[in-house]
Amino acid sequence: MSDPQSKTHRVVITGLGVVAPNGHGLQAFEQALIHGTSGIRFQERLKELKFGCQVGGIPQLSDELIHSYFTNDLLLAMNSSMIYAGIAALDCWRDAGFSRPGDSEDDIDWDTGAIVGTGIGGADTLGDFVVPQVNAGNVRRLGSTTVEQTMSSSVSARVGGLLALGGQVYSNSSACTTGT
Repeated sequence: MSDPQSKTHRVVITGLGVVAPNGHGLQAFEQALIHGTSGIRFQERLKELKFGCQVGGIPQLSDELIHSYFTNDLLLAMNSSMIYAGIAALDCWRDAGFSRPGDSEDDIDWDTGAIVGTGIGGADTLGDFVVPQVNAGNVRRLGSTTVEQTMSSSVSARVGGLLALGGQVYSNSSACTTGT
């Protein structure tokens, strides 16, 4: 019989990034937790759609903040899931002491990969864009970024690209247990 104390499992956290309904960034999120500030609030859009429940936890990110992370060209191929994951990943990367890689082939880190968890990505793209276009018979107008935004690995693919990760990058999706 082995001694459970003899096996030591270690986890090293080198950086943190937070995009949450009650705060963006470590300091804002920490203050929200200390003061018991909830990010759950009334969502006008849910009322317009006649949902029975009209509250939700959606991060409140200004256009100015989003544009401080991403160029307009990059944003054309991103939905809200990709934006949230991208900002959190870039903040985590910086918090770990790394600088944001450039667009050069020399910047690719072939030894580093990522596992990014998501419950569902691209639901806004499907609901707001794909379904209306398909219903209207405009399938030729879906564009080249539709697959990129609706595939289940859209968040990990975007994070891998933003951080120039050349190692294995994939998504984990296991409903509510994804974060664990």
